[in-house]
Amino acid sequence: MAEFPALPIWTDAFIADTLHLTAEETGAYFMLLLCAWRSPDCALPNDDTDLCRFARSTPRRWTKIRDRVMRFWTLEDGHWKQKRLSKVRVDVTRNVDQKRHAGKLGGEAKALKYKEASVAAATKPPKRLSANQNQNQNQIEKDKPKKVYPKRGVRLPDDFSPKDKDIATLKAKREVTDQQIADENEKFRDYWIAQPGQKGVKLDWHATWRNWMRNASFRVDTKAAVRPNGKGVMIRKPSRQWCAWEEHARRNRDEVLLHSMKRARDGDERSFQCEWPSQRK
Repeated sequence: MAEFPALPIWTDAFIADTLHLTAEETGAYFMLLLCAWRSPDCALPNDDTDLCRFARSTPRRWTKIRDRVMRFWTLEDGHWKQKRLSKVRVDVTRNVDQKRHAGKLGGEAKALKYKEASVAAATKPPKRLSANQNQNQNQIEKDKPKKVYPKRGVRLPDDFSPKDKDIATLKAKREVTDQQIADENEKFRDYWIAQPGQKGVKLDWHATWRNWMRNASFRVDTKAAVRPNGKGVMIRKPSRQWCAWEEHARRNRDEVLLHSMKRARDGDERSFQCEWPSQRK
């Protein structure tokens, strides 16, 4: 690699000096400039074979263009030199040397600064705190808020069961039986156990259960029904009417009605009035 890889080119001067040259001659002249710039003494050897090779020309063509190209060069001490190129080389060398010297001084000053700071820190006696200052410092460290990490979700635990208050709230908002809740629980467990990957991971399974029950459709078993006997209207179980009648019978301790509803639940035929118990006089 050359000592100075970059060659400053003044394009206006170069174009003005080479207007009388052909494209071949201009290219040969430019290649000679580059080869001279890469040499240590910024010069070319006085050898037509080397000059022809440097100019990227053939011996036949070089003999024809040599005189016009070499008019820019001067033979000194057995080497061809270009006056303007030599001047540029001197300027570039001086600038580089100045920057190297400035960088050396700056590096030494910076190293000395850090060295003095290190020595001062090493020789400085440690600061001692009083008992009150130590107590205050410990209190400040204790009062610092601890870093709170986000809660990570888990899959449905094997021993998961809904809370009693959640079941009571569900019964208060929706007229459902214990059997319906148990059946829906089985659906809930089977669904979430079968979910793969992150889809089966939740932060709060009780909240997930409450959302599930809010959206659940508690269907009525149409096969198990109370049939009419001529007076009443068929009330299927479990339905809103069935639950209302059952609650009415328990509240009023109507043993006859409870016994009849038990027989209907066991499969015997039975019919009741279709209006709500709260509307009965």
